[in-house]
Amino acid sequence: MWSFLSSRKTSQLGIDIGTSSIKVVEIAKPESAKTKASLRNYGILSSPTYVNHKTANLIKGAGVALLESQVVLMMQALLEKFGNYPSQVVMSLPAFSSFVDEVILPPMPSEEIASAIAFEARSHVPVPISEVELTWQITSTNDKGSVATIIAVPKEIIFRYRSICAQLKLSLKALELETFSLIRSLNLAEEEHIVLLDLGARNTNVALIQKGLLRVSHNIETSGRDITNIIARGLGVSVDRAEQIKFDEGLGANQSNKAINDSLYSAVDTIADEVRRILETKGARAQVKRLVLTGGSASMKGLPEYLQKKLGIPIDIVSPWATIDYNPQLEQILKNKSENLAVAIGLGLY
Repeated sequence: MWSFLSSRKTSQLGIDIGTSSIKVVEIAKPESAKTKASLRNYGILSSPTYVNHKTANLIKGAGVALLESQVVLMMQALLEKFGNYPSQVVMSLPAFSSFVDEVILPPMPSEEIASAIAFEARSHVPVPISEVELTWQITSTNDKGSVATIIAVPKEIIFRYRSICAQLKLSLKALELETFSLIRSLNLAEEEHIVLLDLGARNTNVALIQKGLLRVSHNIETSGRDITNIIARGLGVSVDRAEQIKFDEGLGANQSNKAINDSLYSAVDTIADEVRRILETKGARAQVKRLVLTGGSASMKGLPEYLQKKLGIPIDIVSPWATIDYNPQLEQILKNKSENLAVAIGLGLY
């Protein structure tokens, strides 16, 4: 089991708390195996001013900008707009707040695996094991032993999410690493080998996935916000204007300013180099058939084409809307919010 809390019911909220925004969806579960889940409601509340806060973070030491009290206020504002909503909720754990790694185990009886993984985790998790919740999944087994992916989440983070839900009178049914939410919402579970590149505001997460199982997850400090800031500084415009330029013009935002373009391409090259390093380290380059690009900056103009050229791997931006039904009158609006809502949708489908 990948979640640190678990339960299932008919209808629930999926809540994705980002570094400067909160995304909420309400998903109604399908009534039968022949029907899809459906989107009942959604909301996005952004607050860029919060990114300047450096103390009392929601996730201590992880650089998250939203304070717990601010998260509660923002959630109250969102849920007030929802009107009637279910009390049960599934929330995402940011990839950068967790420790993910592969461990190799020799052949052993199944009843000994748990203690063996707990022992191995001590050399992979950079904090005392007593301070984290540990879970794992076996990804492959042969006569030489097994390979398991371990995930460790600081207990303090789990406590803070529980506290937020208590203040909002919500019932926290599950906490899930956002990578698994994306696997679910983007329908990636059946593919043999795939790279999932989540280009977020604070950082970028590179995940190597095999048939829906997470093998490797690595965070890169270079983020969508870094790209925005390069444009803002170089062109002397506001962050909001730079964000718009990023999507409208993208790479090569100012053909007359070589310094800006060089900085933009350098930032993207850092991400591409890390993807290449992970594939080479895991010996998976020949096996990976495509890279799925998601996150708030995924639709930056020119980015998919440039990454495909750099990596020699087909790049796709996959919509989460294929997995659920929604009001067709909202199609154009929802299309523009695909990357922002993908994690929340996966949580709602849990």
